[in-house]
Amino acid sequence: MEDIEKLREQIKHKPDSILLVMKLAEALLASGRHREAASALAAGLKLKPKFIKARKLLGEVCFDAGKFDLAEREFRRILSVMPEDIDSLVMLGDSFRKQGKKKEALTAYKRVIKIDPYEKRAKRNVERMTGAEGA
Repeated sequence: MEDIEKLREQIKHKPDSILLVMKLAEALLASGRHREAASALAAGLKLKPKFIKARKLLGEVCFDAGKFDLAEREFRRILSVMPEDIDSLVMLGDSFRKQGKKKEALTAYKRVIKIDPYEKRAKRNVERMTGAEGA
């Protein structure tokens, strides 16, 4: 709790520091304060919208909170600048799957496998979704 307040104080003195925002978000997440972490990340991304690490963390926070449409949006943004980011593609597929968008999920997972044929998460999800063992 003390670290969080120290970080908030530091951000007051350096409001444009996305690295401080990331540290604050991570501290908030560690203490189970997911909504506050998401708010901090969203505010930081308004200042530095191209900071991929913060965008990826925001996508993960949204996903963990069950806000799969918001997670989808964040992972799409990452992929618009880093189209072969494996983790973002897998999380995009997971976001689609959680929203019941099976076709889109399979497409995302298959893109992952095309980039990295040994990526276990994507292969496992394709197998589960299609009932195929050798997918």
